[in-house]
Parts: sequence; structure tokens; C-alpha cells
Amino acid sequence: FEWQKKLDHFNQKGQLLSTATTNQKVIVELAQVSKKYEALLISAKAVIRKLETNYQEHQQHSSLIKDCTSLVKAIKNKSENITPEGCLLVEYEKKLDQIQEIQKLVEKSQRKLSYILDLKERVIPNTHVSGILQVEKATSDIKGEIDNVMTKFMETKDNVTKNYHQLKDYTNQCDLIQAWMNNVSSSLEYDENPMSRSLAERKVYTESMRSHQRELDDWALVIKKLEECQFIEPMNSSDTGSNVLSGTIIRY
Repeated sequence: FEWQKKLDHFNQKGQLLSTATTNQKVIVELAQVSKKYEALLISAKAVIRKLETNYQEHQQHSSLIKDCTSLVKAIKNKSENITPEGCLLVEYEKKLDQIQEIQKLVEKSQRKLSYILDLKERVIPNTHVSGILQVEKATSDIKGEIDNVMTKFMETKDNVTKNYHQLKDYTNQCDLIQAWMNNVSSSLEYDENPMSRSLAERKVYTESMRSHQRELDDWALVIKKLEECQFIEPMNSSDTGSNVLSGTIIRY
């Protein structure tokens, strides 16, 4: 710095005078000047360090805002491909994996935003009046963007998670229905010609059929719920066979 060069120049002159004279009065005065020089130098270095810190904090504040802007864009792009709708568990499992990836970006943006808000409080006291509004606006804008994208992401996450658990519950019910239908089918195949059996055997068979009928009526309520749920593929869809719910309803 130019000011430091001048101080160093004066200091060198003072040292030369100190060694070139034997006048005690001059030596004392030079010593006093030297002490003032050292104090001034320490003060100047403290000011420089403070300025450097302020500059770094301004730079860091701007850099973090740029990072958060990029994160917001990435979160939006990745979230666009995720919808709450679906008909297969494997679809929802894939969506949940994608949500986990986006969750990490959201958390990262939250951490950076926390640093930005902290830096703003340190930057503003050291900012010229003309720049304070700019710092506050930039901080407010990025906070609004992050809050907005986080709200939309959480809504999507909640809907996908809710639908996944609902579909999983329906799928478990379908597994139970399929197991029951397998059991009934085996029973019907075994008793293909019940009239050839004895009266006692036919009585047992009749009671078995009544039991199956009661179970059929009980399952009808579940089937009705399945038919009305949002996860059913249209009957003219080429993927109907791959949908557990549709396949169960058709078989029932």
C-alpha cells in the first residue's frame, strides 16, 4: 500500500538520524516518533484486516446467493418429473428414491440460506447506505425462492408418500384376496362332481360353498373400494395386466 511505503520511508529516515547523531534530545524525540510510528502501523494493519474481512464477507454473501440460485433451479428441474399419480408400487419406489435425492438438495439450500442470513447481519453494518438495500433485497429474494420451492417439494413429497402407503395397503389386500381365490379354486377343482359323493360329503360340500359365499360377500366390499381407488388402470390400457389391483378385480 502507498501509505505503508511512506511510513516505511519515514521510519528509515528516523533510524538514519538516530544512528547519525549523538544529541540526546534528538535521540529522545526520534524514539517518541518511532513509538508513534509503531502505534500508527499497528492501527493501520488492524484497519486493513477489518477491510479484508468485510470484503470477504461481501464476496461470500454474493457467492452463497449464486449457489442457492443454482440449487433452486436444480430442485425445480428434478421435481418437475415427479407427480403423485401412479398405478404400480415400483413407480412409487422410484419416485421416493428421486425425492430422497432432492431432499438432500433442499437441506443443502437451507444450510446455505442460514449462512446467508447470518452474513447479512454482519455485512450490512459495514456497507454503504447505497448498498444496504441491494444486500437486503438479494437476501430477501433468495429466501423467498428457497421457501417457495421447499413448500412445493414438501407438498409433492407428502402426496407421493401418502399414495405409496395407500397403494401398498391395497396391494397387501389384493395378495390376501388372491390367496383366498387360489384356495377357493383348489376347493372347486377338488369337488368337481360333488353329486357323486355320499350324503354326508355333499352336506360338507354345501356348507363349504356357503362359507365361500359369505367370504365372497365380505371381499366384495374390498373389491368395491379397489374399483373406486385412484390407482386403477383404465380397462382399455395395455398395462392393465401388470397392475395388481386391476388383475385382482378382473379375476374376482
